[in-house]
Amino acid sequence: MVSLISIFRNSISYLDRYIAQVEALRQHVPLEVVVAEGDSDDGTYDQLRGLQFTIPFELLKIDHGGPLFNSTDNEQRWGQIAFVYNALLDTLDPEGPVILVESDLIWQPETMLGLLKHLDMGVDAVAPLSVKGDRFYDTWGHRWPDGERFSSDLTEIVSDGKMLRPISSAGSCIVMKEAVARKARFGETDGIVGFCRHLHELGFNLYLDDLVRVEHP
Repeated sequence: MVSLISIFRNSISYLDRYIAQVEALRQHVPLEVVVAEGDSDDGTYDQLRGLQFTIPFELLKIDHGGPLFNSTDNEQRWGQIAFVYNALLDTLDPEGPVILVESDLIWQPETMLGLLKHLDMGVDAVAPLSVKGDRFYDTWGHRWPDGERFSSDLTEIVSDGKMLRPISSAGSCIVMKEAVARKARFGETDGIVGFCRHLHELGFNLYLDDLVRVEHP
C-alpha cells in the first residue's frame, strides 16, 4: 500500500484537480490518502470532509492559528508548515512507500510511478524536478550536496544527462520509504529543508530524478 500525504489551506480552487490526480494514480497502485487541513476560511475543510473517494481517505483537522503567507522564506511560515506536516506524520501508520506532495501541484501518475520504482534499488527518498513553465521553481528547497541552491535555469540542472543524482534537500514532492516517513520530521525554522537534513542525519539518502517533474500552477 502506498500512502499519499498533503496539507491544505484555502484550497477550494484546486481540490477537483487534486482528487482527479489521486484517482488516476489509484488505477496503477494500491493507494491510501491522508491529508491535513488547517486554518482555512474558504470552506476547504467542509469540502474535503464531503469528498467521495473510491480509496481509503483520512482527513485530519490541524490548525496552527498563524497568518497566511505567500511563497516566501520566513521562519514563522516554515514553522507553521512543520507543525501541520509533523502532526500528520505522527499520525501516519504507513504500510509501504509514502508520497509527500504539495496539494496544489500538477502531476501525472507516471511521475509518481517513476519515483516509486527507485525505492526498490537502494534509494531511500527521491524527488522530481519542480518546475513552473520553462524554469525550475523550487530554488529554495532543492539544494545540491554542498548546500548550493538550485538555479532557476533548467538547462543547468539536466544538462549532464544523468537521471539520479544525490541532493541534500528537496521541496514540493518527495517519495520515500516507509522508514523515512516514520522517523524524519520537518524543521521548525526551515520546514522541508529541515526534514531533508533530518533524514540524512538518520542515515538515509536522497536523490533527484531529473526525468520526471511536478508543475506549479
